[in-house]
Amino acid sequence: MTIPKSDELKDKKRKLNTEKRTNNFTIYFPYLLENVVSLKKYVFILNYFSAFEKLLILRLYAILQQPSEVTKKMIALLKKITLYFFQSFIQCERKYRASRRPKIKKELSMPENLQAILLAGGKSNRFNTQKTKLTEKICGKEMILYPLDLLSRMNIPTTIVVGFEKEKVLDVISQHNIKNISIAAQQEQLGTGHAVAITKHLWTKNHILIINGDIPLMTADVIQKLYNKHIKADADISFATAHSLDDANDSYCRIVINDNKIRVIERRDENLDMEAQCCVSVGIYIMKKSFLETYIDSLKPSQLTNEFYLPELIQIASNEHCKIITTPISFDLARNVNTLAELWVVEHIKRSQIISYWMQHGVRFAHTLNIIIDADVILEPGVFIGSGAHLLGKTTIKKNANIGAFSYIESSTIEENAKIKPHVVITKSTIGQNAIIQSFSQINYEQVLPAPKKAINKSTSPLFTGAIKDDLDSSPML
Repeated sequence: MTIPKSDELKDKKRKLNTEKRTNNFTIYFPYLLENVVSLKKYVFILNYFSAFEKLLILRLYAILQQPSEVTKKMIALLKKITLYFFQSFIQCERKYRASRRPKIKKELSMPENLQAILLAGGKSNRFNTQKTKLTEKICGKEMILYPLDLLSRMNIPTTIVVGFEKEKVLDVISQHNIKNISIAAQQEQLGTGHAVAITKHLWTKNHILIINGDIPLMTADVIQKLYNKHIKADADISFATAHSLDDANDSYCRIVINDNKIRVIERRDENLDMEAQCCVSVGIYIMKKSFLETYIDSLKPSQLTNEFYLPELIQIASNEHCKIITTPISFDLARNVNTLAELWVVEHIKRSQIISYWMQHGVRFAHTLNIIIDADVILEPGVFIGSGAHLLGKTTIKKNANIGAFSYIESSTIEENAKIKPHVVITKSTIGQNAIIQSFSQINYEQVLPAPKKAINKSTSPLFTGAIKDDLDSSPML
């Protein structure tokens, strides 16, 4: 029996059509090289190989069983064969490891010709709280942080325009160490158009993304889609639209398109049919820098409020026959928060998104409608969350832990297989593996480890009497 030449070996290897067998061979081949003298131990592996691969393995085995017959030429050939399959093994091993990694959705990274202006200077009059709405928390996270984190993850340099209670807004930003942003102060709150105009000296990119600071449900996909259409069409101004038939809500300017002309209605017009003006602008724009420089000073103050409104630029672009692109998106993603009722709606949607995400990753919820969970909470597969539970702050609950109904857990770590019974309060603490926390316990700033299990004498163990009683001695009394 002769061993094929090196070139013949490569040709035959290229002709193997079954990638699965090739992968199996390259994965198991190193083990065969290391243990070739005891091939009987690995006979079952031969079933994974082609006839040619089996021939190579058996021939190698025969050569190494008779070292006296091994010549220098054979050793050189053996080295070539080993090198060839080792290189294939490395390639297949990389593919294998890549396929086993969890598929984490990567944030989209925008090109370098785009910058963002985040509008966060309004007075929040409709909140009726006499304070800024942007520091109100949604699922444990300040509202202004949602768009800031989104833009930061997309690597878009951002200018944030602050005004009313700017110290509170800037304090929240500084606490979270958000980078790649610059600050512009709007001394007088004269509308969104005025807020953009005062950033004129900071326009350094060819395209400018303008987004409201009260859109916490916005996603990177929407911005990417809008940007792609804007660039492809070489538009002067592009903006996102959604459909809303709520005629009582005048938080959005309505867009009416007739004969390729756009009419912008900043306030609800009772004389028009709602079906004709159901399309609204949701406060996300991408504009060419040249367009903004030409027309930003053309904005006129509103006769009702004496403020300058940014959506008027859409009307100007239509009148000047500039190229305009619209991108329809889901209204839920574009919901602004202008009242406490809208804050309640948005928080419900955000919480539903969080719970849905964790259910897809192996977490079971007893009742999703009354569970409170914050955005920074981390849950691992196999966790069970009882009805009415509150999971707040930077809480981490590890594999197979059980959280009882109406438990309150804040900024704590629950280790694997721990059991938290109903009506327990845990704050900034760590609960160890297999620990059991009894009902109505309160734990603050502590670390609880499970008590050692006691052996039970089967001859003296109590008989089952129809009721199940917890063995309190096997758990820490709190």
